[in-house]
Amino acid sequence: VESHMPKRIHTGIVLEINDQGFTMQRRDKNVIFVIVTPRTHILPPGVVSPKEEVVVFGEKNGGSITAFGVHRVGIENFHIFGTPMRHGMFIGQ
Repeated sequence: VESHMPKRIHTGIVLEINDQGFTMQRRDKNVIFVIVTPRTHILPPGVVSPKEEVVVFGEKNGGSITAFGVHRVGIENFHIFGTPMRHGMFIGQ
């Protein structure tokens, strides 16, 4: 599904958070760093948490994405781009 989306839309699960942004594991299991700036819009407003599913809108440059938007998606709502994701789908047990 990820490969069929526009290149500026990225989906995954938040792994870790720091003061620059967060790491996210994508559906293809690759981990990428998301840079969050004061100009990044986060919807719904709030704090992005580890294990949370997100859709990131932004430019990918190497191993990072500079986000202009982050959409925090509830587990029950994560089917806007195809197959629903289940909580923890990307994280190895």
